Amino acid sequence: TACASGATAIQLGVEAIRRGECDRALSIGADGSATAEALIRFSLLSALSTHNDIPEKASKPFSRDRDGFVLAEGSGALVLESLEAALARGATILGVLGGCGEKADDFHRTRSK
Repeated sequence: TACASGATAIQLGVEAIRRGECDRALSIGADGSATAEALIRFSLLSALSTHNDIPEKASKPFSRDRDGFVLAEGSGALVLESLEAALARGATILGVLGGCGEKADDFHRTRSK
């Protein structure tokens, strides 16, 4: 699912817990697309921020005076657990996932016909 792989990992973890296949799931998403080719292509599109002299001021996606985005890499991990398992071990409940889903116009998550 390309850019949405982290969200897909969360959904797959939730589905596995709901089916009773496991009590806990580790959902991990990563993006490692900061390549020279990507940098060149986004630069040619004028999509990158030009605030190179003060990098900490470059990323401001919701600002009126934004001038592009900062190409970067990152990852995140989320431990999901059934409510029953969390309560059984006396965990502090930090949040409850009410639902998740995905939409695609093809027959498979990553392959088209």
